[in-house]
Amino acid sequence: MIFSITHPQSGKTSYLMGTMHSQDGRAFRYFETAQNLISACEMYAPEMNLLEVDTNRLKEAFTLPPELYLDQVWRPKKYQRYRDICLKCFGIDLAALNDSAPIYIQGMMMASSLGRENNISLDQALLFYARDCGLLLQGVETPEEQYHIARQLDAEEQIRQLAQVLSRPDRFRQQANRLCELYAQNELAALYQMGKRSLGAFRQILLYDRNQVMVQRIFEKIADKKVFVAIGAAHLPGEKGVLRGLKQLGCKISPAFSY
Repeated sequence: MIFSITHPQSGKTSYLMGTMHSQDGRAFRYFETAQNLISACEMYAPEMNLLEVDTNRLKEAFTLPPELYLDQVWRPKKYQRYRDICLKCFGIDLAALNDSAPIYIQGMMMASSLGRENNISLDQALLFYARDCGLLLQGVETPEEQYHIARQLDAEEQIRQLAQVLSRPDRFRQQANRLCELYAQNELAALYQMGKRSLGAFRQILLYDRNQVMVQRIFEKIADKKVFVAIGAAHLPGEKGVLRGLKQLGCKISPAFSY
């Protein structure tokens, strides 16, 4: 899940890691190796620098318009049924998240489905380690861009997807654990296929469009510095993935160590 990238012009070698936003112990399989490589770099480039996030702006970006609050779009019996399912299966009360974007709620459901062997998520742990090493921190995407992406996601489609998930909560939990297991086993292609399917109608916005931007920015960052880049694992593989995009720009890519 960690690759060496050599820039075609400068010849400098940097690293690219696929991460998970999870506290599950399986997500930390490559953490020690990542620490060793980070400490040898000049810059740490996470998908987004979490230290720059404005929590109020983030909450606003993931807030539904009033006419689409969950207790408004679902009939009372359906709303109560989904609320009961969410509370029983994930420990999450929809009443407290009535105005929250369903994609945000699904993120909470994902976290609830996985282990919490660590106090913070993998991407947070990597960022804090890089900060403590004194590396320059520079996100591949800015918080403002992430807020904008969140606002682009059609709210009605999000609600439809959430209803679909809550109709089969056990399947969602199984898929969450399968994704984590694939990550731990370094099954990048299979993880990508599962992740891509789960995005549904948002695949273009959340994956393909962002991949194009990430490729260009990573290419620029690694031109004159030794950089450790850490982005969501689903962005790496595929015909439109970041690894392929960097290869097309002339970068030499290989596994950073033997798995």
